[in-house]
Parts: sequence; C-alpha cells; structure tokens
Amino acid sequence: MPKAIPFALCAIFGLAQAHHSFQGTFQSGKHVDITGVVSDFHFFNPHVSVYLNVTNPDGSVTQWMSEGLAASSYGRLGWTRDSLKKGDLIRISGDGSRDGSPMVTLTRLELLDPKEHSVIRVLTEAKSDSPRPIATTSRTPAQALPLKLSDGRPNLTGAWTEADHSRPPGVTYNDAGKALQATAKIADDPQIFCDPPGLVRQAGFTPHAIHISQFPDRVLIEYEEYGGRREVYFAPNKPTSKVKTNLGTSIARYDGDALIIESNNLLANWINPHGDQLSDQTTVVETYRRVDDPKSGALLTIQLVANDPVYLKQPFIITKTKRYSENYQFIANECRPPLRSRNSAISTK
Repeated sequence: MPKAIPFALCAIFGLAQAHHSFQGTFQSGKHVDITGVVSDFHFFNPHVSVYLNVTNPDGSVTQWMSEGLAASSYGRLGWTRDSLKKGDLIRISGDGSRDGSPMVTLTRLELLDPKEHSVIRVLTEAKSDSPRPIATTSRTPAQALPLKLSDGRPNLTGAWTEADHSRPPGVTYNDAGKALQATAKIADDPQIFCDPPGLVRQAGFTPHAIHISQFPDRVLIEYEEYGGRREVYFAPNKPTSKVKTNLGTSIARYDGDALIIESNNLLANWINPHGDQLSDQTTVVETYRRVDDPKSGALLTIQLVANDPVYLKQPFIITKTKRYSENYQFIANECRPPLRSRNSAISTK
C-alpha cells in the first residue's frame, strides 16, 4: 500500500467556506481519473490549481486544470509551493466539469514513478476547508498581547487567523429579494472568474487570515484569501467620494474597547458562494473587539451587520472569532479562472 504523506487535500463539495461554489463548474458524483505530467502548479489564494498535460489514446495531448481550495487551508496542512514541480507525473481523482471542459476537482492526488507508474506518495483528502478549531491549535497567551495600545486604544494590531466553525446564518429576504434569488445560478458566481468580491464577502464570509495595522489617522485591514486591502480613516478624514465600489466608502471610530467601521457606496454584489445578493443601497457596520480567553489565548471577534432596504426583510449578521498569530505570513493571491467561458457551464441553483 502506498504511504500517505502527513498533509491533506480537501474534499470539494458541500463546503460552505470555499471561495466560490465548485458546483457552479463541477458536477458532484461525475467521477474522473486522469494521469498526466504537471505543467504548472499555482500555490496561491483564493484557490490552488494544478495544470497537467494528459496524453489521449490517439497520441494527442490535452491540457487539464485541477482546482482545489484556498492555499491557506493547504498551508496549514504542510503544503508549500514546492509540493509539486513541473514534470512530475501525477494521477488526480475528482469530480468532472458540468460542460465537459478538461477540468477536475483536486480531491485526491497521487505522485507516480515516471517509469513504472507506481505510486510514490498519496495526498489524501480531508473533510473540510474550514480552519481548525481554535481550541486545538497553538495559541498566543492573552497576556502576551496587551489588550490596549500605549495610548489606550484597543490593541487589534497583527495577524488574526483560524476562524471558528460557526456557519453564517441564512439571509432573510423581502419579496423583491426572494424574486432576485429565484433567478440566481451558482454557475454565474462572479468570483469563479476572479471578479473582485464585495465587502460582505471579503470581510464577513472569508474564514482565512486578516491583518490589522493601527495608525493615528486610519486603520489598514488586509485579507489573505482575496488579496483585499482597505485603508479606513477616522473622522474628520472621512472620504468625500460618492463613487460606488466593491469595498465602498468607510469611516472608522473607536467606541470604548471596540473598533467600529461604517461603510456605504457599495456596488451590488454576491455576498457568498450560494447566490445570495445585496443591492447597491446596502450599508455595513463592522465591530472588532478583543475577547481573550485563558484557554484559547488572544482572540478577536468580528461582527458584520448588513442592512439593505431593497432586498432584506431584516439585517443580515455575521459573527466570527479569530485568534492572534504572531509570525503568520500571508500566502500570495493570484486567482486563476477555469478553462471555460462564463456561460458554458450547465447552470444549477
């Protein structure tokens, strides 16, 4: 029996935390096995991708693309950008594309001997793309990261990782919102084709690391999964532009032990991989607060409240917890679109 190496690939389907819905491109249960030579390996966020040249029975060669989850997830399991190299002979098993494009999910990968085609290593599948529970990871003791900065502001500076496993709640739509959602098809998810995510998706849904830097006049928030970067100023330095953007116009303030960020001027956008959408009238309030725990260490809660008078019956609220990671290094972001056109997949709700 081949020996499994001590890190894992993640199963694809049914994962709420994937950066986009794989069901928009791939069909669950449509099993595909391919063997080929690695032509490129992209260990980047928001997803890992492997390109390989597969020789067909007639001798022709087809380039295939295999898509996995976020590089951040693989990195926690021991992966690096050197885990595969150009010229490696591999066999990939996964779910095939809905429209017949040469693509397969990165569910299981075997590294093969180039002469005998015997299995050298097996990269076995895990069960979730979500970060590991806070309680089971190494942690920074709360006392090692003071609750306040020297000027009395709450100390939120640093990298915050390992979101908890709480599933975001469902969206409560009014009649207009329900009508819009009835037309949503996950194959049309703009993130499949690397369009910039909106604020709710970038700041609320991502389970991956963020980095906060605090300055006298502003707060800088950077996101690992999508590569987003927000410079949010305090009053009276509030931006005056009314141009709508994906991340909107934001203003920050401190309220006791919390950092509060209010945003508007947002473009209409998907807020998750499931087709939920909000209008360009949406406003968002984010609250960041330290909630340290003696057992779990230095922790940060993030609450995001989205109000949309056009589509929502009541506010949409996401709350998550992250832990401080002193020496955490972001994995670079380089999104790769699938080997299909936007309208070629068989759409599914």
